[in-house]
Amino acid sequence: METKQKLTDEERLKLAEKLDKDLDDFINSFEKKRYTDGWPEDKWREEIDKHPFFMKRAPEPGEDVHPMLEGLQQLKFDPEENTPEELAEKYKEDGNYWMKHKKYRIAIMNYTEGLGQKLDNHEMIATLFNNRSAAHYFLQNYRSAILDAELAIKHKEDYTKAKIRLLKCKMELKKYDEVCKHAEEYLTSDPTNKEILEIHKLAMTKKAEILRNERKNQMQEKKKRQEFQTLVQALIQRKAKFEEIRDSKNLSSLLTPEILKPKIEPLENSSVSIDKHGVIYWPIVFCYPEFQLTDIQQQVHEMETIHECLEDMFALDQESPHNYKNPDSMNIYFENRLTGKIHKVDSQKPIKDLISDDNFIIHSGYLTFYVIPKDSKAEIEFLNQKRKPIV
Repeated sequence: METKQKLTDEERLKLAEKLDKDLDDFINSFEKKRYTDGWPEDKWREEIDKHPFFMKRAPEPGEDVHPMLEGLQQLKFDPEENTPEELAEKYKEDGNYWMKHKKYRIAIMNYTEGLGQKLDNHEMIATLFNNRSAAHYFLQNYRSAILDAELAIKHKEDYTKAKIRLLKCKMELKKYDEVCKHAEEYLTSDPTNKEILEIHKLAMTKKAEILRNERKNQMQEKKKRQEFQTLVQALIQRKAKFEEIRDSKNLSSLLTPEILKPKIEPLENSSVSIDKHGVIYWPIVFCYPEFQLTDIQQQVHEMETIHECLEDMFALDQESPHNYKNPDSMNIYFENRLTGKIHKVDSQKPIKDLISDDNFIIHSGYLTFYVIPKDSKAEIEFLNQKRKPIV
């Protein structure tokens, strides 16, 4: 038999060195490749938050869902793993979660899914309708909220929360008669409910306020009609004629507030009016053809003369040309647009007398006078203008 030769210490050391070198060569012979299957160093926290075991919030609609979470969700809502009532309960819980986070539209979707299950449990059905009514209420979809509240009450007649929400929605829609009717009906079975009592009281107050305002408006409208008829009769007495009304004999039936409303922006709210003493006040436009400018007087007493109006205006206007300082140096005209003719005015006559002139025709709801320096070039040009009568 062969006997093994015993290695010396030196030989043993050389053998160990050779084995170490062979191992290093073997390891270095593998292709060097960076590990890429882990999380990036700068995004590890974000990745952890996405993991269903560590996430602190549910993903929003449209966000990427972790595969494990997607699997858990499918398992949670798997109809083969859950009864219809269990599914409805889970959809209700999810809806409540989104309600707490004020995501009312997502909550509505969950409650609707819950109601889509084949349920025999009227308590659960009523709860889902009531919760969906609440979500609609916060979105100000008051009519949808009312429909859901009514369905909740249908499945659970003593559902106080649904009844109160129905009342609140109808208050928002200002259906105070219906609020009172429903509240009185609910109070027969729950006469001490403070919230229903308060809503009923508020609805009664609102109803009374509306009736009071309606009576007040009716009285105001009646007063306006009476004042207008008084004004019409006063205009008939003064033989006022209007371009919009060719049949002056039927002025009382044809004259309307719209005809008397000035058709020029600065005077829109200054229609001809009459005071309690029977005095008429007119809106007047003074035109200066020489400069193509105008002056406006909103309320002129009918006993005032054109001369007096001009004195007041010229006294206030310090920048007007020298020849416009004195009304006596002016000629005043009005135009009959039906005939296309210009007529000179006696500036010392009160406006009341000018209105009665057979040729004076009121148009656009205000009186118009043309102011021109006597014997001036501007006056000659103004009088020589060609005017076509209105047909």
